[in-house]
This record gives sequence, structure tokens and C-alpha cells, in this order.
Amino acid sequence: MRSFQLVDKRTGEVTFDGQEATRLHPCWVCEHLHQRQSWCLVDDVRGLVICPRVESPRRIGDAGWLHERSDGSPVSAIATMARRVSEPPTVNMTEEWKRCRDRVTTADYVHLAEALGMKPVDFPVWVELGMHFGAWAFAMYDPSGRVCGIKLRGRDGAKWCMRGSRLGLIYARTFAPSLPEMIVTEGESDAFVAASWGFNAVARPGAKACTTHLETICKGKSVVLVADRDAAGMDGARMLAADMRKRCKTCTIVTPPPGVKDLRAWMTAGGTSEELAWLIRSSRGW
Repeated sequence: MRSFQLVDKRTGEVTFDGQEATRLHPCWVCEHLHQRQSWCLVDDVRGLVICPRVESPRRIGDAGWLHERSDGSPVSAIATMARRVSEPPTVNMTEEWKRCRDRVTTADYVHLAEALGMKPVDFPVWVELGMHFGAWAFAMYDPSGRVCGIKLRGRDGAKWCMRGSRLGLIYARTFAPSLPEMIVTEGESDAFVAASWGFNAVARPGAKACTTHLETICKGKSVVLVADRDAAGMDGARMLAADMRKRCKTCTIVTPPPGVKDLRAWMTAGGTSEELAWLIRSSRGW
């Protein structure tokens, strides 16, 4: 099991001694957002957690962001010197993604389309798909365009990531970074719906993930954030929009109609590209 320590530079005192989160030992910061726990490091004794999914004012290198319980010590008092006690094995995600891609068959695209409630016609046009031991796989990319992680989706709808992954953006195959307008969704299935409707779409893997990466690729563009109609989705969209508006030409938040959770559910309920375009225009997005 992975562990991680933070050490006070002056005294040598251990100020964070965390263990890798598990189902029985979850991260309290992102537990409500993800069915499976991974990457997060939990120090129950000190009431601290380093979470790579949810950002805070304190970044701890590549490990993630430091959070505290309401009764914990101030985050600003925690030293920044880090000592890794043990490391997970290095994984070449580019090679892993190539192996996932090599396993894909036409039937895999059809089954994924059926699982998402979408029509399989031309599904490979906007979906970049891989397979990993029976689970659908989607590449996550870092700001340099390299594969930094692989997100997995089981036949039962469960979602997790391949060991050794880091969070990154998931692009529809038709995504064009040079276009002046783009849609950002929460989760890859909504991005696939937007792409199938003719929009320039990219997904972040969670409601509060990859903010810095998005700020980089969206600079100077007109951006629409399609938020899930729930508390986590709206909170994440508002936080992202507050940062994006400093760098984007425009940044607008839209949500599906009342009673519809997300873009994919809207499509399943009969939503159309024309209705989404109208929603964007009426929100002064484009």
C-alpha cells in the first residue's frame, strides 16, 4: 500500500503520515464523488488528507491538494517538505493505452453505445475507446498532450482508474483545440453526446478536477460548461467558471432542464442538439 509523509523542515517532525485510501479507509473529501477510492492519502490521526481530485489552496507537488477536517490544524501550518516512503511502480500510460486500443473490436463500440443509451451509428467517429479486462477504457491527457491516465468503466456502470494513473482531460475524438468555441462536460459520456451533436467537446473526469489544465486550453475561447444538475456538479462548475472567466473570452454555465441530471439523460429523454444550442444562446454563451 502506498504511503506518504510530510516533514517539518526545521524540526524534522512528521506533520503528515498518510496511507492510500481504500473503501474501508476512504478519503472524506471526494468519497461522495467516486465509487472507488484510489490515489488519495489519508492521515486520520491528524485529520488531514491529500486528494488529487479536489483542489485546495495548498498543492503538495504531484500528490494532490492538502485538506483538513473542520477541527484540524490550519493547513497553512503544515510544512511543504515531502518524503516519499514508498512509491507505486512506474507505469508507462502511453504504452498501456496502446494495449487498450489494440483490444477494441467493433462490438465493443456497439455495447458501449447501448450501455450509454446512444445510437451506435458512427460511434467510433467521436469516441476514442480502449478495453481493459472487460472494462471500457478512456485515455486521460495532461496539458502537454501525453496520456497521463486511463479511466475505466465497467459493464455495471462502476467507474475507476487504472493503477498508476493521474487525472487528465478526456477528449472526444473530434475535439479541435484550435476552434474558438468549446463545451466542457463533467464525465466522458456527456462529452460524447455533445460531440455527436456537433459540438467541440472535452470532459473532465470529475466535478472539481483538472481546473488548471482547462484554464490552459481554454484561454481566449468562448467556453460553455455543461454542469450536472446536482450539488456537486453545480459547485464544481461555479468554482471552475470563477477561474476561467479571468482567461476565457466568455465562460457560461448551462444545465439540462429540470428533472434531468446530465446531458446524456437529456438526450435519452429526447433532447436535441438544437435545444442545447438554443440553451447556450439564451444564456449568452455564444
